[in-house]
Amino acid sequence: MHDLSHAYAAELAAAKPDESADALGRLRSWYLHSVRNAIGTRATSWIAYAVADPARGTSPARFDSPERATDWLLAHRRCLRSLLVDAAQSGDNDAVARLTPSLARFLKQIGATREAVELLTLAAECARLEGDRLVEAVCRHQLGHFLSHLGDEGAALSAYEEARALFAQLEHADGVLGSEIAIGATYATLGRVDEAIETLTEATREDRGANKRVLATGLNNLATGYLESGRIQEAKDAALRAVAAASDDEDNLKEDLAACYITLGEAQSADSRWSEAIETLGEAVRLCTAYGNLALQVVTLQLRGAAARELGDIDAARTDWTTALDLLDELGQDSVPVVLTPASGQRDDLRRLLAGLDAPAGDALT
Repeated sequence: MHDLSHAYAAELAAAKPDESADALGRLRSWYLHSVRNAIGTRATSWIAYAVADPARGTSPARFDSPERATDWLLAHRRCLRSLLVDAAQSGDNDAVARLTPSLARFLKQIGATREAVELLTLAAECARLEGDRLVEAVCRHQLGHFLSHLGDEGAALSAYEEARALFAQLEHADGVLGSEIAIGATYATLGRVDEAIETLTEATREDRGANKRVLATGLNNLATGYLESGRIQEAKDAALRAVAAASDDEDNLKEDLAACYITLGEAQSADSRWSEAIETLGEAVRLCTAYGNLALQVVTLQLRGAAARELGDIDAARTDWTTALDLLDELGQDSVPVVLTPASGQRDDLRRLLAGLDAPAGDALT
């Protein structure tokens, strides 16, 4: 634990009740701003909300690189979870609601999906109790994202619809568009492809005024919808537009750009453009590696290995799939988003892929 955390813990143990509450408040404030600083080394949030200034006498941690921020978050992860649970039990709903969305972005990075669902469910309720519709909307939108990663699309759709309703009440245009895009993507996963394409086409119209990050996400999901319906060229066109939009957004999460490259690689693979797919997916691997998104890297390696297998490059396929299996063992089974590719990153599938490398190329699982 950080030295400041030790100091607060000692102060709490020795303090009178009023002094103890004050020290605990400073500890929560310090963690809130430290986590936000850590996440800020990677990108700004797509929906901003206000937080109080750091408590008197606190100096939140600052970081000079995403790698240092990640190391700090990993070191403090258990403390943060305990702090949030304690804050909820003691009625400090504001602390839970405002810290959790930032922490959830880190949990996404390391693939801690079930933990994120648990904490975001708690945070959304805390925000509701506080009457903070904006933070509640952010929590419910993020909750939908993680539920989708677990394959619970019905619950994800409900969470996204609740977020959209809250954003609409606040007349928050980016929030409404972001939720509509997520709803469209969920339609596609549920097999409601026509509804998905209609919703996503509407959301990505130029006159809707979406910012680059929201536009990139919408176009990326539209490309996935086209893939689901077998409209390969339209999928490639939408994916290329998504990559361009994500690349043009200076504040965009690099994982978002990586996701756009993954979809483009899938579209190129569907068009049997294997060499192009390998090059495109290589960009996604580079981004995932540089920014530490191991969960997304597993998906990318599985897809790139499949493309290499189709070209007859057995060694490259074996390397990618073995690396993906090793990463999955490190991350845990529920960490990889199941919606990005059928049965993506599942251990049994990866082992079957590796065992089938001597089979005819067309028999490879993609």
